[in-house]
Amino acid sequence: MDASVIESEGVGRAETSEAEQGPSCHVCGYSRRGLPARGLCPECGEPPSPPVSFSVSDATAVLTFAKTQADRAWLWCVALGLVLLVVSSFSAARVALLMRAEGASVAAVNIPAPKVWVASLVQRSVGNRPGEWGVAGTLAVLGCLVGVWLVTEPRALRPAGESPVSVRRLARWSAVLLSGGVLGVLLGGFSISYYSSRNMDRALLGSVALAELPANTMLYMYLRQLARRLGDRRAGALFDLCALLVPAAIAGGAALLVLNVTWGEHVSRRPWQLMTAVYGAAAVAGGVVATVAVVRLAATTLLAAAGGGAASLAGSATRLPRLVRQWVQRLEAADLWRWLLVLGLAWSMWNLWAAAESSLFADSRDRVGGTVPSFNFPGPKVMVLSLVRTYPPTPTLALESLLIVWLLTCGRGGVGRAERVLRRAARWGAVVLVGLAVGWRLSDPQFERPYLQLHHHAVLIVLIEAPLTLLVYLHLALVARREGAAKVGRALAILAALAPVLMATPPVVTYLLRGLPRRQFDSDAAHLLAGAYTAVALAVGLVAASALARLLAVLVARPEKNRPGG
Repeated sequence: MDASVIESEGVGRAETSEAEQGPSCHVCGYSRRGLPARGLCPECGEPPSPPVSFSVSDATAVLTFAKTQADRAWLWCVALGLVLLVVSSFSAARVALLMRAEGASVAAVNIPAPKVWVASLVQRSVGNRPGEWGVAGTLAVLGCLVGVWLVTEPRALRPAGESPVSVRRLARWSAVLLSGGVLGVLLGGFSISYYSSRNMDRALLGSVALAELPANTMLYMYLRQLARRLGDRRAGALFDLCALLVPAAIAGGAALLVLNVTWGEHVSRRPWQLMTAVYGAAAVAGGVVATVAVVRLAATTLLAAAGGGAASLAGSATRLPRLVRQWVQRLEAADLWRWLLVLGLAWSMWNLWAAAESSLFADSRDRVGGTVPSFNFPGPKVMVLSLVRTYPPTPTLALESLLIVWLLTCGRGGVGRAERVLRRAARWGAVVLVGLAVGWRLSDPQFERPYLQLHHHAVLIVLIEAPLTLLVYLHLALVARREGAAKVGRALAILAALAPVLMATPPVVTYLLRGLPRRQFDSDAAHLLAGAYTAVALAVGLVAASALARLLAVLVARPEKNRPGG
């Protein structure tokens, strides 16, 4: 990429003044200008992040913006989030295109661009039971949310001076909470018949007008701010246009949905086709512009994070075999237990997708709570509820959870008595409880029935998943404190209290209310309550995944000789 493309000329005053301030603390964002090279931050007491080096010819605006390894890590996070947003948006668009929305199809797709595709969540509720496309659409939307979460990661762990209602925070939490609310309404038993378009129109209108419009408006406002901050002039100019095009296109789709719901069959066919044709052409043009802008910003951040563009990436690729040999040699002499813990953390993050897919296939629209008790807390947890599924069978998730717990509790004993007790309780408790669950699954013929009694779900979640998840999070909180990551440890300790409560609440409530007539648990009020719960659970799940990712980064990056506690 030509250096003139991302030169610092033309960057706004706010961005220029930020660059002139020099490096800032990677924890609290306090300016380090005038401080000694190795001096502690006067605001939070943290040491400086190690600097990075680059040649003068590579010193474009973005590279000079990334003066430390913490800045490079932030750029990698943003770049990967943008790539994930683009890939997940393509998957979600495929689902939106095949939905049987009749005249509302163009409004359901609205602008085909990288965005939060909340309308694709609706496909799972169509028909008698969840299908492959419905689950794929829901997983694609969850991928979009993870991408938004990464893109809106703050440059500092505790940004100083950032408003509680900053564009970054509004972009992150509007996407997560509004999408989670729509997902909860749909998981709570909201059903859409093939033969009636009433519920389909209601679901699409709520998804587009109440979720997609505000979430994507804030997202593109933040992307415009981010492009200006990084000095990418061309991407910034494109996002200036997208900040108007994307909300206008989504609002136009919502207006078409309102017309379709209000007038329905009273609208003449020819005028409706002409109106949707004009709208579709404008939306596709806007989608192309938005896609180019996001892809360009992703390329800018990827090249900057690589530290020298394509040449640096190519040089790293040629050095890969030697780096692998050095890593293997280091591993032989290093603390093997630490790397087994890293493997356990990575495996638990990887398993989130399979766990979400397993719960989304649950067919329980005709009972209290719908699929919400199965989905419950969508963050890293001990998963045994997959044992209740009969098509396709997924008992391997429970066994994988057991292996993950063993990896997370590897070690030669903690530095304190509390850590040793928690480590043994989590490890052997998982062996006993998961073994009991597998034995119950194999011996009870009721598990072969398509609809299990509610007490099966309650027992597996409340008595097995929740307590094991509590023990694992408490153990990881002590590990984080031992590794010097006190903030991550506090976050994991709070999550240890929140996650089990979020997991146990839906099955307990649905079991207590199992006698409610259908007109009550299939009401709008019940669906909204399910939406509120799922929005909170999804937000906490993303926070939990972020905390485990930070702990994994601490374990990988911290040199062996500097580890406290040995």
